[in-house]
Amino acid sequence: MFKAVLITTSNIPFKLEPDIPEEVKGKLRWAERNYQFHKEKADSLKAQMKQQESAGIFGIYPKYLPKQMKEEQDHARYFLEAKKSLMRQIEERMKNYFLIKENLFAAALLFYIYTNPYDDAHTAIKEIEARRYSAKMEITKTYFVRCSDVKDPMIVF
Repeated sequence: MFKAVLITTSNIPFKLEPDIPEEVKGKLRWAERNYQFHKEKADSLKAQMKQQESAGIFGIYPKYLPKQMKEEQDHARYFLEAKKSLMRQIEERMKNYFLIKENLFAAALLFYIYTNPYDDAHTAIKEIEARRYSAKMEITKTYFVRCSDVKDPMIVF
């Protein structure tokens, strides 16, 4: 008769990773890229206007440079606000991740899975894996956290 016990003391049976949707990550990269582009463009136009002033040129040539610089600054500000909004969404989504992460190690010390007595070890291991999977799914669905397996949890018979 086999009775398996999953014991995790220093190696927890899975590790937590923040689960940020790829769509939000992509939007964040898009906003950051556009913000940097428009900021650099506005900075280069500003530098070009200062260079003309320091060269002693009367007036700015071409005349549309100040307006173009203002438009680029407005675009940069828009993308910066979009980036901040996406970061707030990510922070809101990750609140649960930080709540569970603080208590994960304490919970992992008590994470023992006992099986019923079985005639073979294979069935006992399958039950442990099924219970570990259900624990991972419960954490994933409840806290919006991705759980990935560690390399060597200890199973004792």
